[in-house]
Amino acid sequence: KKKLEIEFFTHEYDIDPLYMNKSYYVLPERGGEKAYLLLKEILQITSKVAVGRVIIKNRERVAMLRPFKQGMLLTTLHYIEDILPIESFPGLNISERVSREELELAKELVRRYTKPFHLEKFRDRYKEALMEIIKKKARGEKIRPVELEIKETKDLMKALKASIQIKKK
Repeated sequence: KKKLEIEFFTHEYDIDPLYMNKSYYVLPERGGEKAYLLLKEILQITSKVAVGRVIIKNRERVAMLRPFKQGMLLTTLHYIEDILPIESFPGLNISERVSREELELAKELVRRYTKPFHLEKFRDRYKEALMEIIKKKARGEKIRPVELEIKETKDLMKALKASIQIKKK
């Protein structure tokens, strides 16, 4: 049984997804169903999330509470000192410029590959491959490592044009 101490409300878009850690379904306490429903509905109506503190595994965490389908989700947030600033990574001071033609080709590629997101269409290929290896081992089959081919792309325009051609087919 956890208790979120709400400190304030804000727009969810003000909380960068980088700050988000783990999410938990939140259920109403017995006898607290009406208060739960009121909070969920007011968050929906105002398009806000609640931000506060909660103790999980004997440690205080910053968290946000938001409506989710017919219930609510509590998402713990990282503390700012736990997030490395992007400026601390070398190699991001790129002096090259992108041409208008490269931008147009990339824009066309994005347009052609844009579609609705459905998480259920993604499978855990690692887990599936591991299960297949386990089944083969159980049948007494010999397991051979697979060699991966890594292609290096130096000509951006050529790669963009090739990707667009593949999508046309």
